[in-house]
Amino acid sequence: MASIQGLSSVLQALPSFRGKGRLGRMAVNFSGASKQKEFVVKTKAGTFLIPNLRDSISLDLFVFGFYEKGLVKLLVEKIPREGVFIDVGANIGSICIPVARQRPDITVIAIEASPWIFRYLKKNVELNGVENITPVNFAVYHQSGLSMPMYAPRDLFGKGSLKAVYTSEGEMVQTITIDDVKKQFGLPAIHFMKVDVEGFEASVFNGMKQTAVTDKPKVIFEFSEWAETEAGYKAGEAQSILLSKGYKLQQFDHDFKLVEEPFSTTLKGKNANLFAV
Repeated sequence: MASIQGLSSVLQALPSFRGKGRLGRMAVNFSGASKQKEFVVKTKAGTFLIPNLRDSISLDLFVFGFYEKGLVKLLVEKIPREGVFIDVGANIGSICIPVARQRPDITVIAIEASPWIFRYLKKNVELNGVENITPVNFAVYHQSGLSMPMYAPRDLFGKGSLKAVYTSEGEMVQTITIDDVKKQFGLPAIHFMKVDVEGFEASVFNGMKQTAVTDKPKVIFEFSEWAETEAGYKAGEAQSILLSKGYKLQQFDHDFKLVEEPFSTTLKGKNANLFAV
């Protein structure tokens, strides 16, 4: 285990350069670390118990020391003082934990649908001592109180979905709407949301009927035409729902920097990280 941490520390210490990710994958495969399952690694983003090194989330943490650094920076800078941040699809905590560590003043509700991944999220919250995160095992949906199967592959654990896309093995989970998240946890308001639910974003947004009116939280989400249609929605449906609620959309680049002015039409034909304001 010490040698695995040593390899990670060396890779994290290397300066950023083109091809570092490829070099890191080669080092992980050559060292045999790719075969290691469930171990703790200390990173720049925090300390994480990870299931394996086959998913991009854990591999980025291992090699670079962070996952989606630009998104973390954006959230740290933009969430208002003593604000409420809802992380929908929190996975093992790679986003919400570094945000909460840097912003101890905010309240974070970290929601993960997969029961087996949730155990990692809960453990990682404990490992990092972030008392301002409440981990919750629900599937955020357009209706509360349903019991649905959640399909999260053991290797590609960042690809969990309410549809059997990457695995046929599912675990049952209860659903909850964003409106009911606010009620259940007694939140005064919701200021920011990050939504990563593999194409089911439309269902999440349909479940914030009251919240969109009273709070109108800023929302960061990914548009993937393939994932959205695979989930059973029309391409761009999640965007259309937000636009109907009075939002405007902006597009991020790969570093989560805004690249254009807000627009009021749906983006189609490509993947994009979007900001609803």
